[in-house]
Parts: sequence; structure tokens; C-alpha cells
Amino acid sequence: MFLLQRWLSFTVLPTVLLFLVLKSNLNAVESREQDTPEGTCTTSGVCDASKTVLVTGSNGFVASWIVKELLEQGYSVHAAVRDASIPDKVNHLKQLTAETSRLIIFSTGDLGSAPDDIWDAPLKGCHAVIHSSMAMGWRDGRHKMYEPTLAGTRQLLHAIERHTDSIRSLILTSSTAAVATQDGHAITDESHWRNAQEDIEQESWYSATKIAQEQMVTEWAQTQKKAGILPPQFQFVSIVPTRVLGPPIVSTLPISGWIQILRDWLLHPPAESNDTIEFVHVQDVARMHIAALEHPEAYGRYLCVDESWHWNELLEYLQQLQPKMIIKPYKGDDDKVPPKQFSKERRNTLDVAFRSMKTMLRDAVEYLEAVDELGGLSTIKF
Repeated sequence: MFLLQRWLSFTVLPTVLLFLVLKSNLNAVESREQDTPEGTCTTSGVCDASKTVLVTGSNGFVASWIVKELLEQGYSVHAAVRDASIPDKVNHLKQLTAETSRLIIFSTGDLGSAPDDIWDAPLKGCHAVIHSSMAMGWRDGRHKMYEPTLAGTRQLLHAIERHTDSIRSLILTSSTAAVATQDGHAITDESHWRNAQEDIEQESWYSATKIAQEQMVTEWAQTQKKAGILPPQFQFVSIVPTRVLGPPIVSTLPISGWIQILRDWLLHPPAESNDTIEFVHVQDVARMHIAALEHPEAYGRYLCVDESWHWNELLEYLQQLQPKMIIKPYKGDDDKVPPKQFSKERRNTLDVAFRSMKTMLRDAVEYLEAVDELGGLSTIKF
């Protein structure tokens, strides 16, 4: 009997204990993976597909900030670019995360000229699409901007129809170029549309494209839901920013867009103007896109504009930041136009705080200083 007890203590019992320990550890791992928050990756590198977003035009100014914000908030991203084989077009995206499983870059070619199935691979496994791409061609706007943007958007919409088993949201990046801004003290809201036909006749191709694209997607979402092609809970939101100001996603990229124009104004003051101007920070625009995703009740247009300044107010504040700047303010007082008024009612439902004009302009000048874009002009003290 003694020998039997010795044998059990040295052989069977340790084996049973080892089995129990291993089983406990296995259960703990399974529990951790089941409890992993949506949008994060498990220890085995598997990401939750229910928080994977396709972002079109991902290497663009606004879209790259959207990608950055999505990654920082725990989403996985399928980033669509024209040609992912060109390092200069995608390296700034690859710098945004070391978790390569959470950022997959796809080549989708030129809008409107790619094969019909070009979007199927990027859409696979996604629950939402943020459509920020737009063809750009100022010299021949009809053929280089308007027509390819609409054709490419239409192609993407048809692809979404093939993936309604997973796609539940479409967020479009529009512009206040598609909004009929009201003059005087009248309040501009999401119901005010510019007339696309008038802009086509005037060959204002950027605004004509933005109007036609947003209206096309709006009509598509409504008709396809009624037809049962899109599920009843399908969400379509249009984010409508004014002039977008801010730095590029990484400092190694050249400045472009409105921060470049601001630099030019600082160095070469523009002529006087009896007009108003509005800016919105690029990071606030990016956060509006993501906030729309996270508010399933959100639907339709959302203006992204906070303050409006008269041209003189802009120039005077820039001169405060850069005392060497020579300004040419508008000299009329009796007929000076008032700042425009914009509704914030719908925007505020998405709970995104916007930077003030002073903060945006000061940050922009500080950035231009840091990357040595102002030459010997600057005397600003931070």
C-alpha cells in the first residue's frame, strides 16, 4: 500500500495538476480574447471585423487624418489609394501604426476608370465606408474632375450593394462648396443647397462636383433602402466642412491647401476685400466622420463650421501674430458685410468640440514657423 501511495504522489498527481493548470491558462486566454474591446487585436493578431472601416483617397490631406484618428480610436482600416506601389504616396500612412494587421493598403486606380470589381477586396470584412476621394483636375474640370468623380462614386455604390451583409454605414466627405451660404444675418443650415446646374454653366467644377456627388449618394441611399437593396438600418451621413486648415499628417510632407494659402498671404498680403471667411481644423473634421459612425442615429448632412470673420478681422489677427506683415484692410465702414451665421444644431448632436479661429490660426502660424516656411518674416513669440 505504501508503494502504491508513493507511485501516485510522484506520477499521477503531478500529471493531473499540470492538466488543471494548463486548462486554467487556456480558459484565461479564451476569456481575454472574448473580452477584447471591439476594434482591438487579440494576442493572436486577429482584429475585430465589426470595427473595420474602408477609407477612400486615404493618402489625401483630410482622409489621412481620418485614418490616423480611426487607428488611434481602436479601429482597423482598409486604406484605398490610387497606387500603393509608390512609396511617397503611402509612407506617411505606414508611419501611423506599427500594427500592420490594423492597416491594409489597397490600390484602386483612378476614379471612374478602374474595373467594376476593384472595390470588392477593400470592402471585404468592413462594416463602414468613409468616401473621401475625389478626382482633381482644374484645367479640364468636366473631364478631369466632375465626370470621373461621379463615375467612381457610382461604381463604389454598386460595390456596396454587393456587400450589404457587412456594410452598415457610408460617410461622405462633402464641402460647403455644395451649400448655398446665406448673406447678412440669415442662418445657413443643412437645408441650403447650391444649384449644380448653375455651377456647371459657370464652369465652377469643384462646387458642381461636390453638389452632384452628395446629391447622387443621398438619392441612392433613399431609393435603395426603399427598394430593399439596403437594409433599413443602413446609415448615410454627409460631413460638410468649410475651408479645412491644419498641418499635414507628418511634418515631412509638404504643406498644401489652405495652410499653404495662409503662408502666401503672410508673405504676400492679398488685396483688400469686403468679405467673410471661415476655417475648420482638419482634426475636427476627421473626428466628425468618426463621431457619425459612433452615433447610429446620425443621418444626412452635418455642417462643419464654427466661426465666421470679416476679412479685416483675419488680417488684423494675423498681423498680431506676425507684426512685420503688411496688411491692406477694407476701408469702408458703412457697407462692411457682417460675418455669416451657421447653424450648429445638428453638428452639436455628434459631440465634437471645434477649435476657435484664433486657435487654428495661431497653431497654423506656429507650424509654418517650425517648418521654416515664413523665412525672415516671423517675429512671433510662443
